[in-house]
Amino acid sequence: RARFLLPAGMSMLALIATCIYVFNHDDFAVFAVMFVLYVVFIVAYLASHCLALTSVVVFELDDGVRHHVVIPLGIGVGVCFACGGMCWGLEMGFCSDVVNGRLGHWPAQFIWRYVLHTAWHALTAMAAHLCTLMFIAIRSQELALGQPSLDWLGFPLISFHEKAA
Repeated sequence: RARFLLPAGMSMLALIATCIYVFNHDDFAVFAVMFVLYVVFIVAYLASHCLALTSVVVFELDDGVRHHVVIPLGIGVGVCFACGGMCWGLEMGFCSDVVNGRLGHWPAQFIWRYVLHTAWHALTAMAAHLCTLMFIAIRSQELALGQPSLDWLGFPLISFHEKAA
């Protein structure tokens, strides 16, 4: 496996993407394409774990962990990225119309500034949180940290329980 190349490859990809964005930051299409590519890569990678098509660990994920932790988190990541991306696209798409007052003043500006903007930030932040929890759950199986379970404290958390002997 070329697993050892992943950190260097992702670092190089992030550096290239940052340079492309810095030189083209006024072009909405460049940012949109980069956002979509990142989301597609992350969702495809995590979906392959949910569907047991691939594994970064040398053994298969425990079925209980996959069905009760990884798959629900994966669905949450996909939904949050999709909804956050739609809110972001709507915000960017209606930017000039709202700023120029073509859609009215009070309701359109309120929705554009306080609903869509807040929603895409909150949804993509939640997607990043859920994505991190998925990586923790998957990695915990390789390190034998115990049985991960999905808990809720107003937002999702991972807790670990001793495996039954």
